[in-house]
Amino acid sequence: ILRRIDKVTSSETVAASNYERGYYQDDQLTIDTVRRVVLVAGNPVSLTLTEFELLVCLLEHAGRAVSYEQFPAVVWGWELSDHSHIHTHISHLRQKLGDDAKDPAYILTEYGIGYRFRPRR
Repeated sequence: ILRRIDKVTSSETVAASNYERGYYQDDQLTIDTVRRVVLVAGNPVSLTLTEFELLVCLLEHAGRAVSYEQFPAVVWGWELSDHSHIHTHISHLRQKLGDDAKDPAYILTEYGIGYRFRPRR
């Protein structure tokens, strides 16, 4: 069992380190934060600066919920009491990624908390 745990842990560490380095790729989505490139099905996607920064934040915290309070601090450097800006930008980001809010593939809503990026395997 311990050998299997080590294998799983090391593969998760490699995946997590790729996210932390700002790179993600699966059969549908490619995100390269260093080159500032986002591709959906091989086609470039044009994101606003805010949408891109939100995506980077989600990618850096892949698999973990990012709270409504964390987003403004990371993206804008200040706090927001109104979360409607975040909802709007996430909605636009989902549309551009082809991610349906009712059945999301990548950006999951954590009700009462925030959002989470779910990597595909």
